[in-house]
Amino acid sequence: MEDKQCCVFDLDGTLIDSEETIFPGAVELILFLESQNIDYFICTARPLKAIKWLSTTLPNPRGIFCFNGALYVDSKYENRVIFRCLGTNNVLSIVKYLLKGKSSIRLFTADDQILSLDGNIWPNDKHEYYQYDKKIEQKELDYILDYTRILKISATDVDNCLDYIYEKIGGDYNFNINKAGILEITSLSSNKGNVIKYIKEKMEYSVIYAVGDGEVDKPMLIEADVGITFIDSDISLKERCRFIAESPGEGGLNDILTYLQSKG
Repeated sequence: MEDKQCCVFDLDGTLIDSEETIFPGAVELILFLESQNIDYFICTARPLKAIKWLSTTLPNPRGIFCFNGALYVDSKYENRVIFRCLGTNNVLSIVKYLLKGKSSIRLFTADDQILSLDGNIWPNDKHEYYQYDKKIEQKELDYILDYTRILKISATDVDNCLDYIYEKIGGDYNFNINKAGILEITSLSSNKGNVIKYIKEKMEYSVIYAVGDGEVDKPMLIEADVGITFIDSDISLKERCRFIAESPGEGGLNDILTYLQSKG
């Protein structure tokens, strides 16, 4: 195997802050990787259209894993591989249940559309790429069949929703409440650990680094050859990582650069 390395980055809280400002040292870190012929990937819960703006700031990655690994897109934003979808019947069951309450529902699609079932304003609607493309009426529910890839629900009745899903469908899903207060539901097998497994299986790298800051990043940090996190991450992440940097806003990405430089 060629001595080729790669680095997989979480996005929010790792490379950018809550205002979508690039953390200090991010550009320098990516440019260093490029100079050393080390490929880098982004792995995020975001849909693809919420990532493309990064190309104006950072060199294009080797690839992007969206929806925490349900969709892979190459660096030219052309070739796409759909790994996991929520089962159509299960999604419709969840949607019909939630429509009885106050939940706001959006379906994110693999072809960059966002379908809405109510048209309500969401916390991240300040960003153009999160605004929905089409409002679906309840009578049009069958239309969802062709589009369902990932489901996001506002976390109004999270506990009731989760109880219902576990009771009716079982434990086949991942649940995460993101920083915007939105409940994300994905297939159980769509997780960042499987991203690392896919890279190991399909691409020949001698060493895979992974960098993340949150609970959803834990499977990725465990599966990678070298896990890297930050001093303000949860202890359960830090226990599984080989290197712990200062927080991203306090120079942590510069720490990671120095660490990688020491690996020669």
